[in-house]
Amino acid sequence: MRSFLLIVLSLLSFNSGPIKIMELPEGELAWTTERPKNAKMCVPAAFTDLEGNVEGEYRLNGVIHNPNKRLKVSICKDIFYVDRQWHSASGFQQLVLVYNGKARTFRDSRKFVRRALCKMGEHVFLVESHHRMTLTDFAAECVKVSSNAVYLDMGKYGYGYIGNRILSPWALYSRCKQTNWIFIK
Repeated sequence: MRSFLLIVLSLLSFNSGPIKIMELPEGELAWTTERPKNAKMCVPAAFTDLEGNVEGEYRLNGVIHNPNKRLKVSICKDIFYVDRQWHSASGFQQLVLVYNGKARTFRDSRKFVRRALCKMGEHVFLVESHHRMTLTDFAAECVKVSSNAVYLDMGKYGYGYIGNRILSPWALYSRCKQTNWIFIK
């Protein structure tokens, strides 16, 4: 079943299309406020303010910080859940692009290269845009390949890697300023 899903997702995101799908290495998905060493995959997650604080609610080792009532992203081993309640001891709050199979819309008309953590069933992967697009356009592309998708920070601290492949070479110089990460151990 997984190989069939990978083939379908690959066909939907053929390199000439607006998005590319990036498979994650095997391992346990985790979220942290300290940059992990020797991770198989590591990408920025929640937004960070100018002082380096994680914006929005987050949960680390069961302790909730900046509580509010918005949707949360719970990281659970090799899957994630989007809900108003926490489903794990660690997770973060971020813009939800696709929720239960429905793309969301946004008033922000700015165009940037975008990245999202996505899932289809139990399969988790990253999606990145090939070109600059609005959040609404990116959500419309993500819903074609995922049932749930959450935006990942792609600002000036948008550095990330999968294995030996650096995802955002333009952000290499400021990677030390990012304060929270999704990674695979």
